[in-house]
Amino acid sequence: MCRPCAETLRAAGIDRAAAVLVSTGNDADNVYTALSARATAPEIPIIARANTDEAFERLIVAGATRVFSPHAAGAQHMASHVLKPNVTRALSELLDEKSKVMTIEEVAIGAASVFVDRTIGDLGLCQQGVEVMAIGRDGEQQFLPTRDETARAQDVLVMIGPPPNVRQFAEQASQ
Repeated sequence: MCRPCAETLRAAGIDRAAAVLVSTGNDADNVYTALSARATAPEIPIIARANTDEAFERLIVAGATRVFSPHAAGAQHMASHVLKPNVTRALSELLDEKSKVMTIEEVAIGAASVFVDRTIGDLGLCQQGVEVMAIGRDGEQQFLPTRDETARAQDVLVMIGPPPNVRQFAEQASQ
């Protein structure tokens, strides 16, 4: 990204953006962009790439909400293939958007959803062949919610199931 950054970020629509992704191959540019984004839009999530260990902390100090290291992520993924090959293959399949067998998706529960104030057990998930893996609520994740847990407006359900079934559930949740 060229400097000065603030004007460039405004021209790119930072005021309408859901987040800023900072992912150049140059750590100094990433830190400068994160600083500029934070100064321009103090509340926006900033997801940044650190190419070196030193840059990781600098990006946090510069205002990045989350920092990812492609080298660390790659090393962790490789180690997982050795230590837990079946788990790694299963997760890779689940996260593959082209998978026809199973998928994991986020399903937002809107204020007018028919699922608001209903328990997970009342949602008819078994009949639809889907399960709730987690509920995202107030910035936290609640994993493996019980059947007695109540769905609330603004919840994000992390669903697992065959892609058509999850899509159908998502459509019902938006009604």
